Amino acid sequence: MGSIEIAVTQSKRIEAALTEQFGAEGRGLHEKVSSVEHQLPKLLIRQIRWIATLRNKAVHEPDFSLNDPDEFVRRADHVMAQLKALQEQAAAKAVEPQAHKAPAADTNAAWQEPGQASLPKALNWVLGLGLCLLLLKMGVSLYEGKLHSEAQRERAERRQRPAAEVTQAASEPKQPQEQSLPASSKPVATVKPKSNLDSASTSAAESTGGTTIKVATAGLASKVQQAQDGLSQGKAQLSEQLLLGMMNNLTVTVGEISAAADDGGKVSLLLPLSWQVEQPPLLKVINEHFRDYKGRAITGGRVALDKGRDKLSDGIVIERLWNQGEHQHQAHSEVLFRWLVTHQLRLEARFAGQSASLVLASGRDCHVGCRGRGDDQFQLLTAHRGKGEPLMLYREQNPLRITGLTARSFDKGAALSLALVLVEGEREVARRDLSTLLPDSQFAGMARDATQQWQQMQQQLQQNVIDAVLQQAGLQVGELRVEPADAGHSNLYIPLHWQLPENRIVAELNRHFHDYRRRPLSSGAIEINGRFGPKLPGIEVVQYANKLNNQKHPLSERAYQFLLDNPIGVRARIGKQEGRLYLTTGLDCHVNCRVGGKDRYRILFSDKQSGKQYGDRRANELLIEGVPNAQLSKLDGLTLTIERL
Repeated sequence: MGSIEIAVTQSKRIEAALTEQFGAEGRGLHEKVSSVEHQLPKLLIRQIRWIATLRNKAVHEPDFSLNDPDEFVRRADHVMAQLKALQEQAAAKAVEPQAHKAPAADTNAAWQEPGQASLPKALNWVLGLGLCLLLLKMGVSLYEGKLHSEAQRERAERRQRPAAEVTQAASEPKQPQEQSLPASSKPVATVKPKSNLDSASTSAAESTGGTTIKVATAGLASKVQQAQDGLSQGKAQLSEQLLLGMMNNLTVTVGEISAAADDGGKVSLLLPLSWQVEQPPLLKVINEHFRDYKGRAITGGRVALDKGRDKLSDGIVIERLWNQGEHQHQAHSEVLFRWLVTHQLRLEARFAGQSASLVLASGRDCHVGCRGRGDDQFQLLTAHRGKGEPLMLYREQNPLRITGLTARSFDKGAALSLALVLVEGEREVARRDLSTLLPDSQFAGMARDATQQWQQMQQQLQQNVIDAVLQQAGLQVGELRVEPADAGHSNLYIPLHWQLPENRIVAELNRHFHDYRRRPLSSGAIEINGRFGPKLPGIEVVQYANKLNNQKHPLSERAYQFLLDNPIGVRARIGKQEGRLYLTTGLDCHVNCRVGGKDRYRILFSDKQSGKQYGDRRANELLIEGVPNAQLSKLDGLTLTIERL
C-alpha cells in the first residue's frame, strides 16, 4: 500500500470517529477537528492536525512519500484509542444521573403495599420531609464525632511538640470548635475560626465569607535550592557531555577545494566537507533527561531531516512533544529542552571577508516540514558523507559555498579559515579552530579557471540543446482548421509536425542534471494539459532535484536557469493576433503544470500524441484566437518561425 492510500485510509478512520462520536462537521480532517476542538485535549488536537497535514501533502504533492508508514499508522491508532477513551468517559458521565434516579423510584414504590393505590400527595410530602430531617441529624452527628476525634488527635500531637511550642499553644485562648486538617507527625496547615485571626485576615475572610488556611512553609527554601541545583546540573551535563562533547570529538575531513563562477562576475569558493562523531556517548547523556514518543530510550540512526520528503541522514532527534507536561522523563525535562533548542553547533568557513556555515546541531521548526530553526525538535547530524547527503537546513550546501567573492580576492592571497562554533542564541559559547585540516590550495588563478569552466558549459548547452531545437526540428504543417469564435471572428488551428534529435539532447542534459532520486534523466510521454489529458514524447528536468545541495555539480543550478532563460517555440501572426506553441519552456507546477514558471523545464521531442483526447484541439496544434473573418478570408500565405520566445 502506497503513501497516499495509507494516509487517506487512516485519515478517513479519524474523520469517521469525529463525525459519529463527537458530531464533527466540515469537509476535511482539519475542518472537522476545528468544529469539535472544545471537546478534545490540546495534545490530541495537535496529533490529529499532524496526521491531516501529512495526508494533504501525500495527496497534493507528487513527489511526497511517508518516511515511516508504520509509524504513521501507529500514531493514527494512538489517536483512535484516545478518541474511544474520550467517548467512553462521556458515556459513563451520561449514565451516572440515571443511576441516581433509579433508587428514588424504588424508594417511592416501597411505601406502597402490593395492590394498593398511591398514598395521598400530602402524606408523601410529610414522609419525605421526615426522611430529610433524619438524614440531616445523622450527618450532624457524624460531623460532631469527626470534630471530637480530630480534637483528640491534635491534643496527642501537641504533647509531642517541643516544649517551647507547647507553651506558645497554651497561652492562646481556647476555641470550642478549633479544627485541624488530618496530618502526619507535623501538621502543614491549621484552620482557625475568624475570631482568632489578625485584623487584616479577619476583614479579608469576612468580605469573602470563607475560611483562611495558614500553611507552614518551613523547608521550602531548601526544596527550591534542590530543584535549581538539579536544573543547573542537567544544563551542565548537557553542555559538557552533549554539545561540547560533540564539538570536541567530531572528526572533520575537507576534500579538494575549488571555485565556481556565479552571475554578475562573482565567484564562489567550494569546500567539500564530511564529518563523523560516535553516537553512544551522546545518547547516554540524552537518555538521562529525554525519551521518545513511547517513553523509551532515544536511539540514533538514519533520521528524516525534512518531514515533507524522504531525506535521511545519520543523526539523533529529540522531540518536544514527548518531553513536556505529563510526558516528561524528569521533572525538569521540559525546561532543559527549551534551553537546549537555543543552542546551535555549526561548521563555519571564512575567506576574503565572506563566510558560510553548515549546521550540525540545532532546534528545528517542524510545523509542516522541518526546514528552519525552531523549538519542535532538537536534531544532531552525527555523520555526513559529503556530496549527496541531506543537510540540516533547507538552503545549505555541501560543498560548503562561500559566495560573493571577486577574482581579485583569489589573487591577493587571502587566507581561508575553518572552525566549529557553538552559539546560544546570538552569543558565541565556544570555538574550535580546524584551519590546520585545510589542504594546501593555490587560490591564485582559481577564479579565472572557474569562469572558463562556466563559459565552456554554457557553450555546450547552447550547441546541444538550444541550437539543436532551433535548427533541427524538421517543422512541417498539416491541414489548417477553422472554428467560429463569434459573429465576426474565427479561431485558426495549425497542426504542426516536428522531430528533435532526442539522443543528443538527453545526453547533454544528463551531463548537468539528474532526477529527484539522483538517477539519469530519461525521455517519456509528457502530460500536456493535466494528468488525464493528451501526452507528447519529451523530457522534464525538475528544479528541486537540481538546486542547492541537490545539484549534480556546482553549476547545475546556474545551467538550469540558463535553459529557463531561453524558451523556444513556434510563432505565427495574423495582423495583431498571434499564436505560440512551446517546444522548450519552464513550467509552473503549483497545482497543474502551466507554461511560464521555473518548477520544471520541459522539451517536447515530437508531435506523436498519446493518451486521451478531450475537446477538439490536439496537443500539436498552434492556435490563433479571434482572427477577424474578413482578414482571414483575404489571407495570402502564413509564416511560421521557430525562435526564442
